Amino acid sequence: MTIDTPKTNRLPWWTWVLPMVFFHVGSRASLFFQYDLGVASLYLPTATALLLIYWWGPWRVLPALYANAVFFTPLWGVPEMHLWFLYALPETIYVFLSWYIFSQRLRGDYTLPNNRDFWKFLIFGLTLPLAVEVLLLDAVHILNMDQTINNFQSNIARNFVGEFAGAFGFAVPALYFITPYLQKWNLLINRRTDLYIHQPLRGKRLAEAFVFYASTVILSFILDFEQYWFVYGIFALYLANRFGFGAALFANLLSIAFTYVVPVIALHSNPEIVDNNLVPISLGNSLLFVFAAITGRVISDLRLAERKLMVQNRELETTNKELDRFVYSVSHDLASPLKSILGLINISRLEPDQKNQLDYLGKMESSIKKLENFISEVLDYSRVNRVEVRPEVVRIKELCEEILFQLHVPGQPTPEVDLSGLEVTEITSDRLRTRIVLNNLISNAWKFRRPGETPHRIKLRSSVQSNRVAIEVSDNGEGIRPEYQSKIFDMFFRGSQKQSGSGLGLYIAKEAVDKMGGSISVQSTYGVGTTFVVEIPVTE
Repeated sequence: MTIDTPKTNRLPWWTWVLPMVFFHVGSRASLFFQYDLGVASLYLPTATALLLIYWWGPWRVLPALYANAVFFTPLWGVPEMHLWFLYALPETIYVFLSWYIFSQRLRGDYTLPNNRDFWKFLIFGLTLPLAVEVLLLDAVHILNMDQTINNFQSNIARNFVGEFAGAFGFAVPALYFITPYLQKWNLLINRRTDLYIHQPLRGKRLAEAFVFYASTVILSFILDFEQYWFVYGIFALYLANRFGFGAALFANLLSIAFTYVVPVIALHSNPEIVDNNLVPISLGNSLLFVFAAITGRVISDLRLAERKLMVQNRELETTNKELDRFVYSVSHDLASPLKSILGLINISRLEPDQKNQLDYLGKMESSIKKLENFISEVLDYSRVNRVEVRPEVVRIKELCEEILFQLHVPGQPTPEVDLSGLEVTEITSDRLRTRIVLNNLISNAWKFRRPGETPHRIKLRSSVQSNRVAIEVSDNGEGIRPEYQSKIFDMFFRGSQKQSGSGLGLYIAKEAVDKMGGSISVQSTYGVGTTFVVEIPVTE
């Protein structure tokens, strides 16, 4: 998925205050899971900080996180005031490194829209920064003689498991599920345009998922966590294979909440179990949750690729049908004038009267012009589909006057043209496609005049509507029959066999407007007149 260049957003004032509140509540909750000096089986402030730094940026988050860590350090068993500022550094560095490496250096997408971004976040947004934090924290403990070098490895494992459980179990699902809503409410520091609201499960799929989620909750009160810890990972793996990434993350969130909260409540009376058994079990359980998330991300990517492939296949089938029709019609429309010219040449050779020969030459010229116009339309079709959209200044009035001048033929009736309604005379858009569109609409209005003595009139208008310019081309010509109005933008459609056009003009006009991200519509009353309205987005 392509990430748009972020634009800084102005956030409400309370986004400066709320991080401190969240960190305070998270620290209070984490103290409940403390089982040793500075160690908890579930640590929430850094998990919360990971969310907020990606959502609201480092200036709102890091100072508040550091101040909160300083304030709570004595509650974790460090009474010396001069050490509080030192003990608060590792977790602040952890959150900063996660944001800086993953978001700023690797340009990762923290909504984890694909397997590549998920792996980058897992390695560079979580694991490596967290490893730096626990190494620094335990080094500080050893230097302060709170711990011994003999327990260095086990202390690192305990700290890593507690921090990782909170970050992976709570921060990752929140980044994935909540970020699109914050964008919708304009509460992200960097504006995004490529996010979408994740569709919830419905019907039988929702019922099936609910059964497994409910089973996780029930089993957390029945099964012995030390013996059956792997069951939760198996549930998450099943849901990942069945429903994809979102279901796996929600299963992990639910499982971590119950497999960490419930055991810790029971284990407060027996810390020995925490040291000897719970850490490796929790580490293994976390690995299962990671594998479930990876599996879910792969499944979601495969399904997304499958949906894209199906859409592309349908588009390819449509394109092939149009190509077959295009080749047939082009060959017919190219051959018809050439055959007419060859026939006229053969007849003129047999005609001794010079006056008749001049008449034949005039008919040849007419066929050649018809062929020339058709080739011009084919070239327009090629340009519309091949050339990239290039915004530049387009002077609408001058462009219309140029088209009208080219349509004028001396000695032939000329309609009355009113350009006074062009309120917007200059826009920034794709000049080539704008010209193709206006040329087709104006030439049609010029050509299809109403039979009789009624003066033929064409009126052009333009107006601004939000970030789009609406251009109207109206005429009082013969109009379009109601049964044809839904077909006029089809390739090679002709209202009758009497019409001399190729049937490509309006199709090309619509293709050009679509390429520019605009729209074209028609209102017509047969025998009264027609109005085409083109809306073109403008670029600043």
